[in-house]
Amino acid sequence: MSDCACRPAPVAFRVPPALYEVAPAETAVICPRCLTVGAADTGVAEPADHPAFDRVADVFPTDYGGVALALLLGKLPSLAVEKPAVRTLRDHAEQAGVDVTLTLERLSEIDDVEPGFPLDRKVVQMEQLL
Repeated sequence: MSDCACRPAPVAFRVPPALYEVAPAETAVICPRCLTVGAADTGVAEPADHPAFDRVADVFPTDYGGVALALLLGKLPSLAVEKPAVRTLRDHAEQAGVDVTLTLERLSEIDDVEPGFPLDRKVVQMEQLL
């Protein structure tokens, strides 16, 4: 992932086939600090069966819901353009039991998480658009 210059190692995760069309690659990564999401570089370790999303935050969901939420975070900076993908990812996360709005609001309140975009405003915009 070349869009992030943060020090923490990214959290790698496998993308389920149902989400391939809205993912950057079959294996993706999220930065625990800036929440940048991208395709996994070749040097990134193979992701475990259960991604270490707790490295992002304790409030971050695990398993399928966490994957959908991570991919959604990658689309939020371009919300207007990515509206269909955001809707799809939000629906998948919610079907997996994730309260997307609450989780994003909690992420925006964590001091160690410093997204490169105004997460709190994007949450409001997402709710208005969808």
